Amino acid sequence: MLRNKLFILVVSITLLSVGWSIFWFVRGNITESIVQSFLDEGNSDWEFEYSDISIRGFPNRTDLRIHDLRITKRYNATDLMLGNLNILSLVYNWNDFIIVFAPLQSAVIGGVEYIVDSDYPRSSLSLNNRSGIPLNSFITEIKQTSVTTSDETNLNLDSGLFAIKPDETDPDTFLVHLNLNDITLSNSRTQFALEPFNFVVNGEVLLSGSDSSQCISVEEINLSSLNFDFDDFGLHLKGELKNEFGLPNGSLSINLEGMKGKFFELLSATGLLPQWVIDVISRLPIDSYEIQIVDGRMNFMNLLDIKVFDSFPEFC
Repeated sequence: MLRNKLFILVVSITLLSVGWSIFWFVRGNITESIVQSFLDEGNSDWEFEYSDISIRGFPNRTDLRIHDLRITKRYNATDLMLGNLNILSLVYNWNDFIIVFAPLQSAVIGGVEYIVDSDYPRSSLSLNNRSGIPLNSFITEIKQTSVTTSDETNLNLDSGLFAIKPDETDPDTFLVHLNLNDITLSNSRTQFALEPFNFVVNGEVLLSGSDSSQCISVEEINLSSLNFDFDDFGLHLKGELKNEFGLPNGSLSINLEGMKGKFFELLSATGLLPQWVIDVISRLPIDSYEIQIVDGRMNFMNLLDIKVFDSFPEFC
């Protein structure tokens, strides 16, 4: 009797093992085929290059590695060299992923080369199976990161977090949070340097997607807070921008705290304002300012007119 029970147990375990192995290899092959097909086909705007794709993680995970990944924008000077990209997921969960980037990456955007070196570059992505934009959440975290550019600009930060998730009351509106800590920024060519500061953004973004074009467009941005915090002063913004006729329109409210002169010194150092404008504004006995944005142009108390951008971005 005991021998029969042991035999049944061994046969059951063997069948389960064989069944699970078949399931894992089928799941892995489907994942690899979907990713490979997406990369090989590309689209009208982006082209993907890679040297190899491999699957590991048996028995409970599918760890997809894309070797030497390079992404190129077809119609402008944008080239992203991401190196080895790892996409990790549980074999029984098709919607949740962890994405681990290579510590060293490079990019060419608008003719400027960027080198990114980070100790902890990873993201988590959660998708849904509902219609519309299939995103439950996206979180990216970095630590001890440096960015150097070919025009001799250097940026360093201690840690950073970006998170986006749908609003529970409106699935097309996404809550956005960005937090960058202990940022230093300098340019050795112009001798420009900023002391360490923190940068925090909270707001809402209204997105619209098209199943036919597979593109996602930004329709509206509402800032509940945008803060630059230095030791001597703080710069705080809030407002809303709407995408009308391809150009953003709206207003921003600016509040300065602490040593107001430091803010205008910053504008002078970056060349955003001529010195005579800074002299006029810095003498005004107010700490709050309104910026009106009309047809994509920002008007700062009728003293400064800067083109913000042609339109909100579209992601394909």
